[in-house]
Amino acid sequence: MKKEVICILGMHRSGTSCLAGSLQYAGLYLGNVHVENKFNLKGNREHILINKLQEDVLVENEGSWFRPPGTIIWSKTNYVKLCGIVSEFNSYPRWGFKDPRSVFTLPVLEKCIGSVCCVGSFRNPFSVANSLQRRNPNIGDQSFWMDLWNKYNMRLIEIWEERRFPIINFDKKDTEYLEDLNKIYDVLGLEGGDKDSRSLFFDTSMRAEVSEEAEGLPGNILATYRRLQEISI
Repeated sequence: MKKEVICILGMHRSGTSCLAGSLQYAGLYLGNVHVENKFNLKGNREHILINKLQEDVLVENEGSWFRPPGTIIWSKTNYVKLCGIVSEFNSYPRWGFKDPRSVFTLPVLEKCIGSVCCVGSFRNPFSVANSLQRRNPNIGDQSFWMDLWNKYNMRLIEIWEERRFPIINFDKKDTEYLEDLNKIYDVLGLEGGDKDSRSLFFDTSMRAEVSEEAEGLPGNILATYRRLQEISI
């Protein structure tokens, strides 16, 4: 039986939870995911064990989700754990997972899983930095979070250049965002209900701050942001 695995990519606080939840409502199996937490009333839709394992891998490489290491080496123990987690999905012809760290770990994930079909989400760097600074006031200032936004999204663009997959702009107006979601459903062939019912996961409360403002962005971050806007659906 041919299997299809969908990997949802993007920076933290960039609409990946909304995208993952919407795909789940459209019929994509995500397994045992977070369905509610402090910062996402509908949950971040990240697989609990994949999320923990990938953070453990970053820590093992002297990094973390907010300080991604330049080189990531998986220990044999963690690789075996990953393959054990993935075995949960063996009976599903189509399944998916979402974890922002995957932009850095995708090669090893594919070594275990096999080839994956990617989709992505991005959001205005000011909005992301402001959200993360409020959430993690003791880690870094706005400049720190901007630089982190750039690291994740530069890697997202690199993966897109290799594979060419749909990337959605989380800052679009509601109607336009839902239209783009439906385009992604069609590209992925998700048929769980009609197009209205497949969009029920999204609601306006999921976006506390919506902006495409670019004035004042540092040049390197502006370049990344403009490129994301160019390649988005």
